[in-house]
Amino acid sequence: SIVQRIVAMAAGKTPGHWYAVLDFSHVTGLDSSTALSFERLRRVAGRHQFEVVFAGLGVLASRLATSGLDLSAKPFHSEATLEAALRWVRHTIAKRVLSSAERSSVNHSCPS
Repeated sequence: SIVQRIVAMAAGKTPGHWYAVLDFSHVTGLDSSTALSFERLRRVAGRHQFEVVFAGLGVLASRLATSGLDLSAKPFHSEATLEAALRWVRHTIAKRVLSSAERSSVNHSCPS
């Protein structure tokens, strides 16, 4: 399954900020094990410090919510389309890079 592949990728990566973007725009239904798989993915993402971005869930999001899965809580994020999800990832990375550069600039400009 895709969750198993992401878990395997996470195990081989150094913990840090990276993103798994999952596009559900062509998915028409979910089976009963999906919520359990996503909960496992939440734990792995928390442990390995990456975020899972869902795209195109539509009505599937409400089905997952009824199973108790909160797709709005970190490490999850959800966008309506794949384009919006990728835009959110780019924006989030840019904010982190700019914030890191500003902190570095402040640290270098402070007298010792």
